[in-house]
Amino acid sequence: MNNVFSFFLDAQEQADCFEFVHRHAKKGCFIIHNPDIETATAHLKLSFTVSEWVEKIPTEDDCEMFANGNVDVLSDCKMLGFYRVL
Repeated sequence: MNNVFSFFLDAQEQADCFEFVHRHAKKGCFIIHNPDIETATAHLKLSFTVSEWVEKIPTEDDCEMFANGNVDVLSDCKMLGFYRVL
């Protein structure tokens, strides 16, 4: 998911979108989000906490391997959050 919510929607509408994803994403589902979900939801009033909803999966080693020394690619990759729905 690329967080277009913040560009087009006000805070309440963004929260509604995350509430919808929270309700409908099945346990075990993987979510890749840009920026990470913690950043995207920090200013929102949600009925759940991100840490109780998803488990963040470390990607540092994968990002470094994928970037292969390219600092721009590494920077972009580190902005992504990779999660498993609990």
